Amino acid sequence: MRSARNRQIVADRLAGESYAMITKRHGLSRRRAEKIIQQHEQQVQQLSMHPVYEYVGIRAINCLRKAGVNPEDIDAICQYSPESLLCLPNFGHTSLAQLEAYLHLIGRALLCRGYYARAASIPPAAAKRFEKMPITLVAG
Repeated sequence: MRSARNRQIVADRLAGESYAMITKRHGLSRRRAEKIIQQHEQQVQQLSMHPVYEYVGIRAINCLRKAGVNPEDIDAICQYSPESLLCLPNFGHTSLAQLEAYLHLIGRALLCRGYYARAASIPPAAAKRFEKMPITLVAG
Protein backbone atom coordinates (compact mmCIF):
# COMPACT_ATOMS: atom_id res chain seq x y z
CA MET A 1 0.00 0.00 0.00
CA ARG A 2 1.41 3.32 -1.02
CA SER A 3 -0.82 5.78 0.67
CA ALA A 4 -2.94 6.21 3.73
CA ARG A 5 -6.00 6.39 1.49
CA ASN A 6 -5.31 2.94 0.07
CA ARG A 7 -4.86 1.53 3.58
CA GLN A 8 -8.15 3.11 4.59
CA ILE A 9 -9.91 1.64 1.55
CA VAL A 10 -8.62 -1.83 2.45
CA ALA A 11 -9.64 -1.36 6.08
CA ASP A 12 -13.13 -0.27 5.03
CA ARG A 13 -13.53 -3.31 2.79
CA LEU A 14 -12.25 -5.68 5.48
CA ALA A 15 -14.75 -4.11 7.87
CA GLY A 16 -17.52 -5.25 5.50
CA GLU A 17 -18.41 -2.02 3.76
CA SER A 18 -19.75 -2.20 0.21
CA TYR A 19 -17.91 -0.90 -2.81
CA ALA A 20 -20.64 1.72 -3.26
CA MET A 21 -19.92 3.21 0.17
CA ILE A 22 -16.17 3.06 -0.38
CA THR A 23 -16.31 4.78 -3.78
CA LYS A 24 -18.60 7.48 -2.44
CA ARG A 25 -16.44 8.14 0.64
CA HIS A 26 -13.09 8.21 -1.18
CA GLY A 27 -14.21 9.68 -4.51
CA LEU A 28 -13.00 7.03 -6.90
CA SER A 29 -14.46 4.54 -9.33
CA ARG A 30 -15.57 1.05 -8.41
CA ARG A 31 -12.96 -0.41 -10.76
CA ARG A 32 -10.16 1.49 -9.00
CA ALA A 33 -11.39 0.41 -5.55
CA GLU A 34 -11.54 -3.22 -6.69
CA LYS A 35 -8.00 -2.94 -8.08
CA ILE A 36 -6.68 -1.58 -4.76
CA ILE A 37 -8.36 -4.41 -2.82
CA GLN A 38 -7.04 -6.98 -5.32
CA GLN A 39 -3.46 -5.65 -5.00
CA HIS A 40 -3.72 -5.91 -1.22
CA GLU A 41 -4.95 -9.52 -1.43
CA GLN A 42 -2.05 -10.41 -3.76
CA GLN A 43 0.48 -8.91 -1.33
CA VAL A 44 -1.02 -10.84 1.57
CA GLN A 45 -0.95 -14.05 -0.45
CA GLN A 46 2.70 -13.55 -1.45
CA LEU A 47 3.70 -12.93 2.17
CA SER A 48 1.94 -16.02 3.42
CA MET A 49 3.59 -18.23 0.79
CA HIS A 50 7.09 -18.05 2.33
CA PRO A 51 7.62 -20.95 4.75
CA VAL A 52 9.17 -18.81 7.50
CA TYR A 53 5.71 -17.41 8.27
CA GLU A 54 4.34 -20.91 8.91
CA TYR A 55 7.00 -21.97 11.42
CA VAL A 56 8.12 -18.80 13.19
CA GLY A 57 5.81 -16.70 15.34
CA ILE A 58 4.81 -13.16 14.47
CA ARG A 59 6.67 -11.75 17.50
CA ALA A 60 9.98 -13.16 16.26
CA ILE A 61 9.30 -11.89 12.74
CA ASN A 62 8.48 -8.39 13.99
CA CYS A 63 11.61 -8.33 16.17
CA LEU A 64 13.75 -9.30 13.19
CA ARG A 65 12.15 -6.59 11.06
CA LYS A 66 12.79 -3.96 13.75
CA ALA A 67 16.43 -5.08 13.83
CA GLY A 68 16.59 -4.44 10.08
CA VAL A 69 16.62 -8.07 8.97
CA ASN A 70 14.28 -9.39 6.31
CA PRO A 71 12.75 -12.54 7.84
CA GLU A 72 12.76 -14.19 4.41
CA ASP A 73 16.52 -13.73 4.02
CA ILE A 74 17.87 -16.86 5.67
CA ASP A 75 21.51 -15.90 5.02
CA ALA A 76 21.05 -12.66 6.97
CA ILE A 77 19.38 -14.47 9.87
CA CYS A 78 22.22 -16.99 10.04
CA GLN A 79 24.67 -14.09 10.61
CA TYR A 80 23.31 -13.74 14.16
CA SER A 81 24.25 -15.73 17.23
CA PRO A 82 21.59 -16.87 19.72
CA GLU A 83 23.00 -14.47 22.32
CA SER A 84 22.71 -11.47 20.00
CA LEU A 85 19.12 -12.36 19.11
CA LEU A 86 18.18 -12.62 22.77
CA CYS A 87 19.49 -9.07 23.26
CA LEU A 88 16.89 -7.73 20.81
CA PRO A 89 13.86 -6.15 22.51
CA ASN A 90 10.92 -8.58 22.89
CA PHE A 91 12.89 -11.47 21.40
CA GLY A 92 12.79 -14.22 24.01
CA HIS A 93 13.64 -17.86 24.38
CA THR A 94 10.40 -19.03 22.74
CA SER A 95 11.07 -16.92 19.66
CA LEU A 96 14.62 -18.21 19.57
CA ALA A 97 13.42 -21.81 19.84
CA GLN A 98 10.96 -21.31 16.97
CA LEU A 99 13.61 -19.73 14.78
CA GLU A 100 16.20 -22.40 15.55
CA ALA A 101 13.65 -25.17 14.87
CA TYR A 102 12.83 -23.63 11.49
CA LEU A 103 16.50 -23.25 10.58
CA HIS A 104 17.17 -26.85 11.63
CA LEU A 105 14.26 -27.96 9.44
CA ILE A 106 15.83 -26.39 6.36
CA GLY A 107 19.35 -27.50 7.28
CA ARG A 108 20.77 -24.20 8.49
CA ALA A 109 21.85 -22.83 11.88
CA LEU A 110 22.66 -19.62 13.72
CA LEU A 111 26.24 -18.64 14.49
CA CYS A 112 27.77 -20.79 17.20
CA ARG A 113 28.91 -19.45 20.52
CA GLY A 114 32.41 -18.03 20.39
CA TYR A 115 32.05 -16.64 16.87
CA TYR A 116 31.77 -12.94 16.31
CA ALA A 117 28.19 -11.74 16.35
CA ARG A 118 27.46 -8.83 14.04
CA ALA A 119 27.84 -5.60 16.00
CA ALA A 120 24.65 -4.17 14.50
CA SER A 121 22.74 -7.09 15.94
CA ILE A 122 23.18 -5.89 19.52
CA PRO A 123 21.35 -2.70 20.50
CA PRO A 124 23.52 -0.25 22.50
CA ALA A 125 21.35 -0.57 25.61
CA ALA A 126 21.73 -4.33 25.62
CA ALA A 127 25.46 -4.34 24.88
CA LYS A 128 26.38 -3.90 28.54
CA ARG A 129 24.09 -6.75 29.54
CA PHE A 130 25.62 -8.89 26.78
CA GLU A 131 29.17 -8.22 28.04
CA LYS A 132 28.23 -9.42 31.55
CA MET A 133 26.87 -12.76 30.31
CA PRO A 134 29.18 -15.62 31.27
CA ILE A 135 30.46 -17.65 28.35
CA THR A 136 30.77 -21.34 28.99
CA LEU A 137 32.43 -23.59 26.49
CA VAL A 138 30.81 -26.92 25.86
CA ALA A 139 32.95 -29.76 24.56
CA GLY A 140 31.21 -31.42 21.73
